[in-house]
Amino acid sequence: MAFLLICTLVYSKFVALFAFIFGHGFALQMRSLRRALADERAARSAYRRRLLFLLLLGIAHGCLLYFGDILTLYASVGFLLVLYAGSRPRRRASHATRALVAYAGITALLAGALGLYDRTAPPKSAQIPADAMKRFAAASDGTYAQYLGANVGDYLSMLGAAPLALPFVLGM
Repeated sequence: MAFLLICTLVYSKFVALFAFIFGHGFALQMRSLRRALADERAARSAYRRRLLFLLLLGIAHGCLLYFGDILTLYASVGFLLVLYAGSRPRRRASHATRALVAYAGITALLAGALGLYDRTAPPKSAQIPADAMKRFAAASDGTYAQYLGANVGDYLSMLGAAPLALPFVLGM
């Protein structure tokens, strides 16, 4: 319950704030690129190159430093956002609303499925799983190479869940 409250009251607020800042930065950069290049296609191409750099930076950060990287998510959203560059505000608002409704639906379905699983699954052991203890040991007492192995695995599992956050960030 505490985790749910923290996610609702803290985490979602930061994601919304950063999504707003990212969207505003997108608008400013696209306007600047349009003025400098005088061509919509060239401006989009230049922005995609920036997003590619952000994506590569996010992958490097997620693998080498901290698996909870957010840059890859924002780069992915940016590639979707480029599709809306130059579109009418009504279309953007409509699609943002749809993305947020999709996110709410996905969240409700997952919460229901997890709740059903918790009710029907056999009782869990109170013990911490051995693989979690091994990753913790690698991160706290191991060498950097051991940490990298654990971190890359955690980063890849985080990437698997990232598409669930795409509609939320895009909607914001």
